[in-house]
Amino acid sequence: MYHDISLTSATHNNTQNGDDVQLLSMDTNEPIMKWLPNEHSNDCGICQKAFSIFRRKHHCRSCGGLVCGTCSPDKLYVAGYQDTKVRVCT
Repeated sequence: MYHDISLTSATHNNTQNGDDVQLLSMDTNEPIMKWLPNEHSNDCGICQKAFSIFRRKHHCRSCGGLVCGTCSPDKLYVAGYQDTKVRVCT
């Protein structure tokens, strides 16, 4: 089962584009979803706890948000990542 995201015919582009990473459409090669830049926030988008050496920043592969590991413990199938379970927020 796929996480609730409307990305059809997509592929993940691992290259850095300035300060964000994009999910590109296989059909048009246009960006579908952008990850928030790491510099966008110093706090988790869910629990609001400050990131630190011990509380690292992670990108949810479904919404692109910055979250801590505690708030993104699950790995699910997300459209655009083929048959691989990836990190998603709660």
